[in-house]
Amino acid sequence: MANSTTGCYNLYTQMLFFFKKTSQIIIILLIVTIFSVGYSIKAFAESPSVDLVLEPMSYTIPFYKGKPNLSSQGTAKIVAIPNVVISGQKISSENLNFKWIKDNIVLADLSGKGRSSLTIYGQVPVRDINITLQVLDSSGRAVAENNIFLFVGKPKIVFYENDPLLGKLFNKALTNNYYLGDKEEILITAEPYFFDVNNNTSSELKYTWLVNGKETNLDGKVNELLLRQVNKAISGTASIELSIDNYTRIFQYINNSFKINFGEQI
Repeated sequence: MANSTTGCYNLYTQMLFFFKKTSQIIIILLIVTIFSVGYSIKAFAESPSVDLVLEPMSYTIPFYKGKPNLSSQGTAKIVAIPNVVISGQKISSENLNFKWIKDNIVLADLSGKGRSSLTIYGQVPVRDINITLQVLDSSGRAVAENNIFLFVGKPKIVFYENDPLLGKLFNKALTNNYYLGDKEEILITAEPYFFDVNNNTSSELKYTWLVNGKETNLDGKVNELLLRQVNKAISGTASIELSIDNYTRIFQYINNSFKINFGEQI
């Protein structure tokens, strides 16, 4: 408004702040009103957060493109990656407190300063697991929280042909019906996906191979079965079945089967 004494104008300024929080970002909207004309400025401030990375510690084939599954009585590691900025500086995991909660029960012995990872062991009875993590600052104030749900499944068996020249043909699993053709023999390799072992021939695993319902004694590795076609003039079908049990985790067991057709196909 005009000032009759000085001939100048008084500047009337009004500032309004609005805060809107999305998943990780706080949007700050500043509205400045000058001479009844509004101007707005947006600023962005990152909200404290924590990411949880699940790492099931189970067996998969080399260069497996998928992620291992958590099986019954399996073991998994959860790693927390906090993003907490205080006074413009990012706080390292070593200077934060981590409060781990499993199925609504605080894991006091596994929580504390710098304890940014948690190892979970499958329980009996077998059931899914709910994990919550609260990240606390030095004053004990919760600055970030996240939750992860661990779905417990079963291991599986996948059969592959082990070619004498090319090695294991991981690009094509043996399922349903496989035609032997002109091959005189085939070496079958079984891979025990998602068992809690370090390798496919672990002493903790019991392999039971059945050919046409009869248990078969193996000449080589426990996870391999060699079949020979003696007379190509004879046609037929062989049923191949395998059961795998984990001696140390009785709830880790599975079986799978497929059929091999041999001889001349009509």
